[in-house]
Amino acid sequence: MDGLRFKDLSKDGEPHPYEDWRLPSKERAKDLASRMSVEQIAGLMLYSPHQAVPATFGFFPATYGGKSYEESGTEAADLTDQQKAFLEADHVRHVLVTAVESPAAAATWNNRLQAAAEAASLGIPVNISTDPRHGTDSSAEYNAGSGGAISMWPEALGLAATFDPAVAERFGEVAAKEYRALGIATALSPQVDIATDPRWSRFNGLRRGRRSAAGDKGAGADAAQGLYCCNCK
Repeated sequence: MDGLRFKDLSKDGEPHPYEDWRLPSKERAKDLASRMSVEQIAGLMLYSPHQAVPATFGFFPATYGGKSYEESGTEAADLTDQQKAFLEADHVRHVLVTAVESPAAAATWNNRLQAAAEAASLGIPVNISTDPRHGTDSSAEYNAGSGGAISMWPEALGLAATFDPAVAERFGEVAAKEYRALGIATALSPQVDIATDPRWSRFNGLRRGRRSAAGDKGAGADAAQGLYCCNCK
């Protein structure tokens, strides 16, 4: 159209405002919402269970064509029956990923997940998110999930202890590139609470017990260009 390329996400051969990337986001979103069923809208308000690639790395049992991963002989990046179900039947589009076999498997899985979502009604894409995965312990759940092929940084308290916003910003820049390479678009971090009780299980994910240069205003989040950073409070 007009010498430009657009995706026919509605699959009806007609151009619709939500498919026009030239229009403002609010206008596109309003048009899309007007075309969605109550079930589809509800699906966008839900989050998937923790997903692993392949599912054997994860918390929940999963099947591939009704078989276990080992029995199916499938690739690590293939979608599970359960993933197909929450995409198609439940209209879920927010997906939390944990461990992955390798960066290549993560990227391929992301592409297949997006292709499945695009093939569904209205073609609404998937948003893949992750908890922090750059801690110094490479055997930790989310770091191991990158096959060790991800940079290691001090934990949040360590970044705060530098009292240097430039260090936190550099971390944000690097993390953004690595997340995007894994197909991840949302960082469920940083936490910007003020910690007062070490018994809290999220204590080590905070940046300070008081204000610090590296912790103020979620330093590093602004540097994570290309990612949506959820400053959990």
